[in-house]
Amino acid sequence: MIIYHKRGEKMSEKLFYKDAYIKEFDAECISCRKEGEYFAAVLDKTAFFPEGGGQTGDTGALNGVKVTDTQEINGEILHILEREIPLGAVHGVLNWDKRFAKMQNHTAEHIVSGTVNKRFGLDNVGFHLGDGFVTMDYNGTLTKEDVLFLESEVNEILWRDLPVKAYFPQNTDGIVFRSKIDIKENLRIVEIPGVDVCACCAPHVSSTAQAGIIKIINSEKHKNGVRLTMKSGAFALNEMRILQKNAERISHITSLPSENCADGVEKLAQKLKDAEFKIKDMQVKAVLRAAEESEKNYIFVDDASLLKDAVNALKLKFGQPVFAFAGAGETYRFMALCPDNVKEALQVKLNIRCGGRDGMIQGSVAQKKEDIENALKSFYFEQQCSYEWTQM
Repeated sequence: MIIYHKRGEKMSEKLFYKDAYIKEFDAECISCRKEGEYFAAVLDKTAFFPEGGGQTGDTGALNGVKVTDTQEINGEILHILEREIPLGAVHGVLNWDKRFAKMQNHTAEHIVSGTVNKRFGLDNVGFHLGDGFVTMDYNGTLTKEDVLFLESEVNEILWRDLPVKAYFPQNTDGIVFRSKIDIKENLRIVEIPGVDVCACCAPHVSSTAQAGIIKIINSEKHKNGVRLTMKSGAFALNEMRILQKNAERISHITSLPSENCADGVEKLAQKLKDAEFKIKDMQVKAVLRAAEESEKNYIFVDDASLLKDAVNALKLKFGQPVFAFAGAGETYRFMALCPDNVKEALQVKLNIRCGGRDGMIQGSVAQKKEDIENALKSFYFEQQCSYEWTQM
């Protein structure tokens, strides 16, 4: 069946419905006009699929001029070009590797969604065909075991090499199909016998085997259901190559075979955690010693995670107010124990941004170290550890 869209009295033939595997074609350019920074060409026929059905528009070239996108607007299929092309004969070449990979992913999505519906009774309520991956949203939950079962079953469907049929039914009576919208006319069905029947306008591979392999790479809670992220075909192959490369690197680092890498990583992570704990303990002890030996009611530390320890140590010696800073240049984090009048004075003098309650405040200050020290020195220290703000 040849499908047309009206353009005034002209008609544009959709070659991708006649044969989804057309890589090059000859046509007539009947219009080419400026559209913002680009040009939009309309042909009498095209194998370029315009964005639709969750699938992005095709790219490629017309007479050697790069096609950056394909869109369908008000019945016209617009080939978005980097520069103008003349009217008349045109030769189109698709970016076939990219198109075929999208066809693989799209067919794989139908297989997964059809199987989820059949096995778990869940509906696909959202779908996005990204650059190399697919996300699918379902209106219910799937356990980890469910996802593993699903992945095994959909790959078995690929191995059965079932036909993928796309057609425009003359009569929809008796046809049960999946669809997220109510389609009144030009209904196109994509059917995988025994697996899925779904309304879809996009090109697909001709058999399930051509989807290659399906790998579900993530499952996460989304709204009131679950979102699956999947790769298939060339994208899945590339994903597995990345995983293999990483496994080889980890195997080399841990001196363990790849199947035992996780155990090695866990041991290294525990050693790192133990070492970090020892380092933190040493840092805290160093801060406590520095606070005990300090003759000032403030201290500068190397790590913002030590601020609370420093403030509490200074409090034991000086009471209030006490201050601890961590940072460099003109960017410091700080923590302090001080009454409200001191806090207000600091806000004026150092333009600090802070918050807190019960005398404990923390925040940031955009000042150099010497400016901070000069501001703190403007407090008059008495034996009872009370401070007054000096004349400004």
